Amino acid sequence: MKSLALLLLTCMSPLLCFSPGGRVQHAKAGQSAIVAYHETFGQVLTEAVNRALAAELGGRMWLIDGNSGQMMWYYENLNGLFNQQTFNYISRRVNGSSGDLAQLTEAGGFPNAYSMVLQLLCYNISSADRARISAAEASSQGLADSTVLLYESAFGTITTAQMAAAFAQYGLGASNKLDYVIDVMMGIFWSDRSTGGAQPLTYTQMATAPNLDSLLPLMPPAGKPVTSMARKFMQSNMSIAGIVDSAQNAAWTLRQLKNNTQYPNGMNGGMQLVNPYDGSSGGYQVGYNVANQLGDLTRQLQDTSRKMLIKITTYSTGGGTVNIIIGRGAGSVDTINYNLPDSEYVDIDDTATPQAAGPWDITLTALFSRYAVVSTGPTPWSDATNTGWYFSYPINEAIKNDTFDVTGYKFLLPSPYNMNSYEAGGTFGYLQQLLLCTDRPQVMVTMGGGAASGPPAFTSFPLMVPQMQATAYVVGGVFVFPQGGR
Repeated sequence: MKSLALLLLTCMSPLLCFSPGGRVQHAKAGQSAIVAYHETFGQVLTEAVNRALAAELGGRMWLIDGNSGQMMWYYENLNGLFNQQTFNYISRRVNGSSGDLAQLTEAGGFPNAYSMVLQLLCYNISSADRARISAAEASSQGLADSTVLLYESAFGTITTAQMAAAFAQYGLGASNKLDYVIDVMMGIFWSDRSTGGAQPLTYTQMATAPNLDSLLPLMPPAGKPVTSMARKFMQSNMSIAGIVDSAQNAAWTLRQLKNNTQYPNGMNGGMQLVNPYDGSSGGYQVGYNVANQLGDLTRQLQDTSRKMLIKITTYSTGGGTVNIIIGRGAGSVDTINYNLPDSEYVDIDDTATPQAAGPWDITLTALFSRYAVVSTGPTPWSDATNTGWYFSYPINEAIKNDTFDVTGYKFLLPSPYNMNSYEAGGTFGYLQQLLLCTDRPQVMVTMGGGAASGPPAFTSFPLMVPQMQATAYVVGGVFVFPQGGR
C-alpha cells in the first residue's frame, strides 16, 4: 500500500488528479481477501459535484484533467473584443478520458476537428430516388434539351470549366448543363444571390412562383425564352421537386458551414480576438458565446462565501457516506447527505498488489472555493442570416445513415474521431459548461478509524493582475457530443 504521505502528495496537486484503475479497497467484516474493483474516489466525487450543482447544470459534469491548466475567464474588453486566452480554452475539444478525468486537446481543437468532419460530409441521393429523377427527366427530355439550346444560343456554349467553377464556389451546377442553367444562372446569378451567402432559389420556388420574372431581377432580356422553357421543364417534374430542393439546400448548407468555419469574419459571425497581455487585436476566429454576464461572473469568483465542501467517507465494513455543504453566497448555505451502498467499494491507489483486510476507514475531503459555473459554446449557424458556424444536424444525420442506401447526409470517408458520447469513449465533444474556482482546489485524504480531518487551512493571496488576465482553476465540465450525447 502507498504510504499516507504519498497518497496526500498524489491528491494535493493544484487540480484533481485521481489515479485510474486504483486498488486500495475495503473488505467487509469477516472477509480475508480483497473484493473486486468497483468505484474510484473520482467517480464518487463526480457524482457529488453533480448533486451539489444540479440546479445550475445543463447536463452531467465530468472532472477535467488538471494538466489542462487554468483559464482566463474575463472574456471581453470594453471594446467588445473577445479575450484570446479565453477562446484558447473554451475552443478545446473533449478527447476522451483517462481514468476518471476528461482529456482536452490544445486550443482550437474543436473548430479544427469540426472543419475536418465537414470536409467528409456529402448529401447522398439513394438509388431509388435517382431512378425516380431519371424517369421523370426522361419523360421531359425535349424540354430539357430546348432549355439548354436556348441558353447557349443566347449566351454561348456552357463549358466544363464554367460548371467546375460554379461547383467550387457554390456547390451546384456541376452534373450537367441543364443544372447549370437552372441552379446556377437562374437560382443564383439572375436572382441576385451570388454574394453575401444568400440561399439560391429552389426548384419549387421557381416552378410555382406566380411571376417568375419578379424573382429574377438580374435576368438579361435574352434570358426570357430560357426561363420560360426551364419553367415548363420544372413544372412537368414536380414529382421530384422535393428531392431536388433537398439536394440543393444541402449543398448550399455545407458550403456555408465550411466557409464560415474556415474563413470567419465580422459579417458571418466570426469574432475578433484581443491579446490580454498587450491589448493588441488580432484576426478573426469562429464565434463562441459565454452566457454569463461579466459582472455576475466577477462577483461569484470573488465571493469568499461561495464554497463547496465535499466529504466522502468509506468504511472498512462496506458502504460509506457523502456529506456536501455548499454556500452560494452570503447567507445561502445548503447541505446534501447521502449514503453509499454497502456493496460499493472505493479505490484511490494504483498498486495491483492485493492487501489484507484491515480497519481502514478512508475519508476524502475536497474544498472548492470562490466557484462559478460558466456556460459557453460555439455560435450556432443560422440559415436565415448565414451567421455562426456550428450546425450539428448534417453530422447527426450522417452518423444515423451510416452506409445505408438512403437520401440524406452521409460520410464520404469514416470520421477520424469517435462520434459516440463521452461515456462511450467519444472524442468529438465541445465544452458547454465549466466549473471554475478562483482558489486552488483543496483535496485531502485521511486513513484510519478515527474522525477525518478537514482540508488544510489556506490563505488566498489574489495576484494583482490586469482584469483581462484574471485566471481560475478548471475543475470540471459539461460536454456535448453528436446526437445529443454527453
